[in-house]
Amino acid sequence: MKMKRIATGLCALMMVFGGTVCPAAPIGTSVVVTASAATYGDYEYTVFGDNTVEISKYNGEASKVSVPASIGGKTVVSIGKYAFDGNHSVTSVTLPSSIKSIGTCAFFYCSNLQSINLPNGLKEIKDEAFMNCLSLRSVSMPKTVTSLGSCAFSGCEALTSLTISSGLKAIPDYAFSECKAIRSITVPSGVTKLGVHAFDDCEAMESISLPSGLTSIGANAFYRCYRLKSISLPDGITEIQDNTFIDCIGLASVKFPSKLKEIGGDAFNGCVRLTNVQLPSSLKTIWYDAFYGCTAMGTVTIPKSVTKISPDALGFYDGGKIKGFKMKVYKGSEAEKYAKENGLAYEVIVTASSGKGDINGDGVVNVTDITRLAAHIKNKKKLRDTSKADINGDGKINVTDILRLAAFIKGKIKL
Repeated sequence: MKMKRIATGLCALMMVFGGTVCPAAPIGTSVVVTASAATYGDYEYTVFGDNTVEISKYNGEASKVSVPASIGGKTVVSIGKYAFDGNHSVTSVTLPSSIKSIGTCAFFYCSNLQSINLPNGLKEIKDEAFMNCLSLRSVSMPKTVTSLGSCAFSGCEALTSLTISSGLKAIPDYAFSECKAIRSITVPSGVTKLGVHAFDDCEAMESISLPSGLTSIGANAFYRCYRLKSISLPDGITEIQDNTFIDCIGLASVKFPSKLKEIGGDAFNGCVRLTNVQLPSSLKTIWYDAFYGCTAMGTVTIPKSVTKISPDALGFYDGGKIKGFKMKVYKGSEAEKYAKENGLAYEVIVTASSGKGDINGDGVVNVTDITRLAAHIKNKKKLRDTSKADINGDGKINVTDILRLAAFIKGKIKL
């Protein structure tokens, strides 16, 4: 395989060099004057200037932990940075309804944590908050969560149930990478952006529902989602970035966005089951290795809008040229040039210079147009626009037009 990715294990380094800032106070606190850390049972805590409390450290070894709602009459509103970091004793945590913020690495590598409630009213889950919680089985975010940090649930290998907050506008980088057990994901309607590696290595994921308002999907977002079978990309997506679906070996069907302009390098590299690829007429660029190794691709029509096809973008795998691969191209197009230069099988698309015959308006005259014309003549499905249906120009639309259209498609006559 020709590619290539930055390992998810570098997520923590990404956070360091990305300049992550960890404020001392929870969301909504304007005063950050603090006292020295105090203790309450197994907890260390900090009191803020507004008389709210943050749990700064849990020192106990209990398997079931219930975080107090208040300490000394002061409300507990946040779980601080590293508070439970590396605690391997805890298996379940109950948070009070007063919690508004869960800090960076708050539950990082709590390897035996199986369950935790995220209370209604929670507003933010910071970077790496639950990263590498290897036993965590279920996550249900309330709609009050409006901020989710990078790598927040990365490496939660046992996670099988996930409800993402409807209050989110973006899924950040690496948010759910390496959640290897989850099978189905629904991204809420308000989300407009998926970050890089957002769902990479979700090996068991078979389906994902994306919202119609989504406009951006980051590179490597679905890298090695081995069992993903199909995906419908919203029409707001104009670019499929590099490596987005690389090595999705189960991916057989993709609905491409109607406004798509660019398919990035290695975008579908190694998608060995991908077939029936229908590229939109808006497409302009297909970058290097975009469909490299897509051995089941068969015949693909390249829109005449395409002006750039990079080396090995189509028709190749590690063994050379893909057997049975064929391109349908327009005369004089970049696609025809690519096919000729690489010795790939191709067929020039027949078009009518007069515009007649393109009954369905897809820019190609073929048997689909005959079927559509026949349906009109039989009164099964009337055409709204009949300007291209009167093939012989006699002012009538009948079987004679079907015969002339068939003759044109077979190359016997010109229109």
